[in-house]
Formats: sequence, structure tokens, C-alpha cells
Amino acid sequence: MTYSCSGPFCKHAYKIELADELNSMTKYFILVFGISVSFFVIVLLLKKLEKKLSDHILILWFSISLIHLGYFFLGFRNMVSGNHFLLAIGHSLPVLHIFLNSVYINVLRSKSVFPLVYIYGTILILYIASFYYMSSSGSILQEGLFLRYSSVADAWTYLVPPSFLLVYLFTGIHIIRSIRIYSINLKTLYSNSIHGNVLWLGYWFWSYVIGSFIIITIMLSTDFKLVTVNTAYVVVSLVLSFQVFFLGQLGASKNFTFDYAPDRSQKYASSGLKEHQKEVLKQRLMDYLDASQVFLNPKLSLHDLAKGIGLPSYQISQLINESLQTSFYDLINKYRLDEFKKRVNQPQYAHLSILGLALDCGFNSKSGFYKVFKKHTGISPSQYKKGLF
Repeated sequence: MTYSCSGPFCKHAYKIELADELNSMTKYFILVFGISVSFFVIVLLLKKLEKKLSDHILILWFSISLIHLGYFFLGFRNMVSGNHFLLAIGHSLPVLHIFLNSVYINVLRSKSVFPLVYIYGTILILYIASFYYMSSSGSILQEGLFLRYSSVADAWTYLVPPSFLLVYLFTGIHIIRSIRIYSINLKTLYSNSIHGNVLWLGYWFWSYVIGSFIIITIMLSTDFKLVTVNTAYVVVSLVLSFQVFFLGQLGASKNFTFDYAPDRSQKYASSGLKEHQKEVLKQRLMDYLDASQVFLNPKLSLHDLAKGIGLPSYQISQLINESLQTSFYDLINKYRLDEFKKRVNQPQYAHLSILGLALDCGFNSKSGFYKVFKKHTGISPSQYKKGLF
């Protein structure tokens, strides 16, 4: 027997069915996109000829993101329910994300990562054990990717999800402090590329913080029936896929090359330099910069300068910081700025644009040049150039 359906009720049911189908297609498209980007970035990193430890950590992080997206896919297909161990691993993955973020910054600072391994390893094991117990004991029930507490849940289990906030807080304090120190170290060792390095690390950290906040908010919204589970699925997969794409694009634009900036381990007090020696070596440093014009090299580092003068890097750093009261970054860019000012009104450089001349003087980006110029002169390069004629 065949039944037909007509009228407003059937039309409404059809619209709901169509909306669910579109939501389902959207979440799978987003997941496939995120998985594809993760795989592509991993291939790019693996193809680097000279891989550093930081590159291997990035490969591991994008691999964890790939696994996380795969877990989302299994959750969408309702293939996680009943598998207590898989559920425990999947819900503990955020710890691995923030752990690798912390490790990456420590590696760039040449700091030991073993304390982080012990701390986050212990936290990860505790979360896996907690979620495994909660799932196997019936304290929580799985609905796709989302958890629901049952009536038999132990009181302590309600503290497990909020405890992530404490882990985020601890990690946030550590990472923000590390990024600040890393930024200072970069100015001590390099004459360029500071902004891009620090910016990428900040994007990595804040994209995860904001993404986690959105995911937690959307999950709570499903508890209070403010959004449908299907909509929540789409948002969750979109957040992680966008983070992978965004960080992958930023990293690829720099060829995933980020400068090491170790914390200074040698104290100036033990360097053995007397005051009169500092004056002699300071003059030697200034004479070398004037004669060699080594600052025109956009990739100039403290090590390169020390090698050219024939002094240890830490002594050059001491001279710059104590005798000249500045940083290596600021000193070299001041020389570049002075060279720009000399050349800007000379006929032989008239064919160059402002940016072209800046690059010729050792700057490696428009933003870096304009920032330095504004800091020292208070006006823009174009205003300065007009004032000369």
C-alpha cells in the first residue's frame, strides 16, 4: 500500500530533513578540507632538506591535528560510542595540542623540554584514566562527539571537564611569558625577522585559546538546547579545520623557518671585561660597522658580526647592551636607517622606490622598515623624503 503526504506538516518535515542533510554534507566537507590541509602541510615539512627539531615538533602537531579531525569523523559516524579507550583518548587530545605548543617555544629558546614532558605526560595519563573510568562506569554517555552525564555519575567526575581551564591557565601563563622572553632574545641575536616569528607563535597560541572557548561554548549550548547537535558538529569541525589551515598558510609563507633564540646563559659579570677594555672594544665595534657596512646584509646575526670582528658573541652582546645601551636589533637597524637617510637624496638612487631603497639598505620587509623609521623620526619615510626637496 502506498501513502502520500501533503500539506504544511509534510512540507515542514521535508525542510527539516533537507536542513539536516545539508548540515551533514557541510560537516563532512569541512572535515575533509581540514584533513587534506593537515596532510599537505605534513608533506611540505617532510620535504624540507634540513629539518630541525622544531620542524619535527610541527610535524607531530599537524599529525595530532590530523588524528583529532579523524576522531571527529568517527564521532560524526557514531563509531566512538561503546569504545571506552577511544573516547578517553579523543577527549584528552587537547592536552597534546597545548603540550606541543609549549614544547615548540622551549625548543626555539633552546630550553629543556623534559620538565614539560613530565608535567603534561602526567596530566595526559590522568585525563585518559578519568575519561576511561567515566565512560566504562556509565558516569557519562556518548552522543556523537558530545558527553552527557548520567544519573549515576560520581560527584568528582563533574570536575574533570572544568579542570581543563586550569591546564589552559597554566599553559597560557607559561606560553605568554616564553613568547615575551623569546622576543627579547631575538632582538639580542638577529637584525630582522622578529615580528614574523613572534606573530606566528602568538597566532598559534591564541587561535587555540579562542578555538577551545568556541568549542566549549557550543558544547554547553547543546546542553541547554540553544543549538542543535548537528550545528554544533559543524562549528567544532570548522574551528579545528580553520586553525590547521590558518597556521599552515602562515607557516608555509615563511617556509616554516623560525629562528632559534636561546636564553643567554653567560652572565656579563663573569665575562672578565674591564671598563677601559669595554671602551676600546666599543670603538672597535663602531669602526668595523662603519668600514664594512655589514649591516647591509638583511640576514645579519650577532654570530656573523662577532665572527667578522673576531670576538666572542657574548662580548659583542655585552658591549651593545651595556656600553651602547641598546639591543643588537635596534643598533643594526639604526645603521640601516642612517644609510637610508644618506642615500634617499642622492641622484644615483633616484630610480629606486622608498621600499626598494630600504631593502637595499638591509631591511627585509616594508612593515619592519616603516616601524623602525617611525620610531626614530616620528614621521613616515615619504614625509621625510618630501621634506628634503
